[in-house]
Amino acid sequence: MGKGNTSVVWKCEDVSTRKPLALKEVMVRRDDPEDERQRCALRELITMYGVDHVGVVTCHNVFYSNHTFHLVMELMDGGSLLDAMRRWCSFDGSYCMPPAVLAKVGHDVLGALAFLHDELQVVHRDVKPGNILLNCDGQAKLADLGIVTHPGQVQVDPRSQPVSGGDRHTLCSSECTTPVIEWIGTVTYMSPERLTGDAYSFSADMWSLGLVLVEAAIGCYPLTELGLGSGKLEFWDLLDLVRNGECPSTVVRNYGTPGQCKSLKALAALCLAKDDRHRPRASQLLDASFPGVVTENGDFFLDLAVDNGRQALADWVTTSLIRGDDALSMDMLLSEKDIAVGGGFSRRSLHDSVLVGRGENPQEGLVDEEGLEVDGWV
Repeated sequence: MGKGNTSVVWKCEDVSTRKPLALKEVMVRRDDPEDERQRCALRELITMYGVDHVGVVTCHNVFYSNHTFHLVMELMDGGSLLDAMRRWCSFDGSYCMPPAVLAKVGHDVLGALAFLHDELQVVHRDVKPGNILLNCDGQAKLADLGIVTHPGQVQVDPRSQPVSGGDRHTLCSSECTTPVIEWIGTVTYMSPERLTGDAYSFSADMWSLGLVLVEAAIGCYPLTELGLGSGKLEFWDLLDLVRNGECPSTVVRNYGTPGQCKSLKALAALCLAKDDRHRPRASQLLDASFPGVVTENGDFFLDLAVDNGRQALADWVTTSLIRGDDALSMDMLLSEKDIAVGGGFSRRSLHDSVLVGRGENPQEGLVDEEGLEVDGWV
């Protein structure tokens, strides 16, 4: 069904029930206990196994065989949000995601993040369209927990050691942070504090979700729309836009009705506050009483998910599948298409790679998925 940087996913069937499932295989090296694939696989299976939440892809079973970890998961037959967006991007470049569909996706992912942040006390660290899975029943679920932080890990000073034991419970609040010793994720969805190597917390996931909401509304990566008009972004352009540019929510124009457009921009703008201390928690954004999420005209974007959001999402996913996979072979890959090749990155690696930095400073030992050292990071 798909292949990522560290794993392959197969469609399979339970022979006793004939129920379709997804099987994720992660091959590891027995001679290297520090192998990053093994660490990610272990972290994902430990985090996912036994998790029962409607917004997180269910993991039914895990086992190890032939140097490979296997995760037996529920099948999301609509593929990822990125897949569906690509299928909608037809030969003439048209693209459409109805507001009710986007509201349903946003509502479901916010619910998943609220669960991860408040219940499991973990930061996902890789919220992006490719890690949001859809099904034909009208559900959106968060997947790929391989690089989440350790549950309850608290670090106020990024150079000190994580707090553990009896202090963990009292310190796990909105101040929960993780050191930059592990600098991993997808660079184009990293928050300002992550790109600059500062300590980060749950609010880093909120920034990523804000970019996803805007991208899904307009059909392309938002920061290219804020660029210099060249249609391409080098890394330093990206860093400058994230730190000093306009809020990415400003590129949303004429989306749905005026009220829907304004309420979406209000929601996205809260997620995309440059100061991480000003970003609300996921659970707060689900509450219409939270200041700023409702416009002066009384429009709350997520209300669209309550009325007919599930059916709208089911119809949109089904229609995208009917359109076929032709768009996948085109050079219209949404987020990737406007990212320039430069600074040691390929188009794919800048957008999709999981970057791993070792040491207290992200500039030390940063490698891409091919093991090549990357220059030019601060």
